[in-house]
Amino acid sequence: MEMAVDILSQAQALRDGDTLVSSGGNFELGFFSPGSNSRKYVGIWFSNISARTVVWVANREIPLLGSSGVLQITNKSVLILASGKGDVLWSTNSSRSVRKPIAQLLDSGNLVVRDENEENPGNFLWQSFDYPCDSELPGMKLGKDLGKLGDWKTRVWIAVSITLSAVTLIFLCGGVALIKRKRRRQRVKTEEGKFSISKCRKGQWERPLYAFNVIARATNDFSHRNKLGEGGYGPVYKGVLYDGQEIAVKRLSKESRQGLEEFKNEILSITKLQHKNLVKHLGSCVDADERMLIYEYMPNKSLDSFIFDQSSSELLDWPKRLHIIKGIADGLVYLHENSRLKIVHRDLKASNVLLDSEMNPKISDFGLAKTFDGVAEEGRTKRVIGTYGYMPPEYAYDGLFSVKSDVYSFGVLVLEIVSGQKNRGFKHQDHHHNLLGHTWILFKEGVLLDVVDPLIKNASYALEMKRAIHIGLLCVQQHLDDRPSMLQVTVMLSSDCELPEPKEPGFYVPREFVSIRNTAFSNNEMTISNLYPR
Repeated sequence: MEMAVDILSQAQALRDGDTLVSSGGNFELGFFSPGSNSRKYVGIWFSNISARTVVWVANREIPLLGSSGVLQITNKSVLILASGKGDVLWSTNSSRSVRKPIAQLLDSGNLVVRDENEENPGNFLWQSFDYPCDSELPGMKLGKDLGKLGDWKTRVWIAVSITLSAVTLIFLCGGVALIKRKRRRQRVKTEEGKFSISKCRKGQWERPLYAFNVIARATNDFSHRNKLGEGGYGPVYKGVLYDGQEIAVKRLSKESRQGLEEFKNEILSITKLQHKNLVKHLGSCVDADERMLIYEYMPNKSLDSFIFDQSSSELLDWPKRLHIIKGIADGLVYLHENSRLKIVHRDLKASNVLLDSEMNPKISDFGLAKTFDGVAEEGRTKRVIGTYGYMPPEYAYDGLFSVKSDVYSFGVLVLEIVSGQKNRGFKHQDHHHNLLGHTWILFKEGVLLDVVDPLIKNASYALEMKRAIHIGLLCVQQHLDDRPSMLQVTVMLSSDCELPEPKEPGFYVPREFVSIRNTAFSNNEMTISNLYPR
């Protein structure tokens, strides 16, 4: 649809098919493709000539692929060209901002960014005449400081002469500075130093950087209605991009020091991971002090909202729960065995397993993940971070982590999925053990199925349920060497092979030590970061 106006306001967006037309009808601005090329550019051409003659191009170095681009003005008075995914391909470079910014195509062919009430060219924020292409238009300038120095070609030579003189002076003074401007290059400052996004893009960062205003529009300016929840990292919002794609946005809280580390770690961990049971990382947003991670949106939210909520848990019958268990196992096998680097998630829990529209599980939140390169099999940390109820003993006490840490967390998760109960916070009238201890007691008494969620009890699935519980107990054994690998777990879940007898689970304490145990830990969902191992 042709806009047939010469002004683009902050409330408007110019898309493929829309144009700005100068007031006298001499020039037109819009999207175009040269010849039969599928690449799109934003340019200015003569509107009264049948054969399109382009006189100026904005994104001549970075073409737009497809027809989902948008030209708009940000709240910082910057005119940007963004792809449908929010990747900024081109922008004006004004450092000033005004209250009511507009972009206007003048009848001279000059595209200007100015305040709505400002008519003085000397106060314009930006103009295309300062950045001429191959075509020369009457009145073109190289900037307001050189605007009165004669014809265009003369001003070019004056500018070149001034530039050469300045460079010569710098050389004579003994200082040589060469600054190479890379497209969309930014740096994120942290308290520990500088985190270079441009460096990550070359090495590990292969997802687009979204413009802040694109994410703000997608989330209705981060409205409370769009808020999905909040964790240690910060709030999470639902958003919808220009092309209709639904996204989830994790916005780093300015008070979260731990979150900044998680932001860097998650980008470096998940960027190259591709698996059907891992949540897909779509990109990031870095703007001034804003740090955001963009993911595919999961309409059914997290697993804990189903298994721990009686009103929702009945929606997950046993076949669905077993499907979720197997999916989580497959995702962990990929992390441990099949990805480029061996990755330990370190914070696997029900709230970090998301469910898509078909109840397929996807492991999320890689902020605490650790990678192993080469032959390394385990690591140790002085700063233990994780969630009570899911951490194995060797990690909670000694800071030791390995793929067997995830195996333990998976075992806890299996027992929670089967029982519909949380490990920590579990209560029973006959003892003070957690869910692991309670399941262990039932195993020794030969009544293992008593732990099954009453809402899903079905005699036809009894063998599958019993086998899943048995596998869960194998995964949560006290000593890490006794636990199976996730690859072995997937074989156990998909076959009828004989299962070994499980040994005592981690954090199981006999009755005579129950009073001591009760003072050691607290809530199930509390994430800790200040435990210092022996």
